[in-house]
Amino acid sequence: MTPEPTGRYGPRTPGRYTAGPSKPARPGGHLGECRFQGRENRKIQFAILASASARGGIQPDLLDELAWWQADDFWWYALAAAVAVIRACADRMHLSAPAFAQQLSALWKITPPAGRMRQGEP
Repeated sequence: MTPEPTGRYGPRTPGRYTAGPSKPARPGGHLGECRFQGRENRKIQFAILASASARGGIQPDLLDELAWWQADDFWWYALAAAVAVIRACADRMHLSAPAFAQQLSALWKITPPAGRMRQGEP
């Protein structure tokens, strides 16, 4: 009997992909239209790592970290981090970002509100 393949975080299941050290997220690679320098680079790194740590059950210390940010900065960097994570996941699964989003919404049984879909979409 062949043992079941296991990943770093437990048994692997078909169609399930997890981030790992083999292919770390690179903000410049998945956010090519954005350029981050100096403090901006630190902010996008924090936003991406905060989303990953929250998924792992660790609460990031937002108050201490965001105290020196401008008031509206966090929301922009959170959105950029979400885009980077979605693109990284889609890339890892060899899908386009829209195809990945459709699979994700089907998995979680999420349907867009009426009137939000474009013509020609299923």
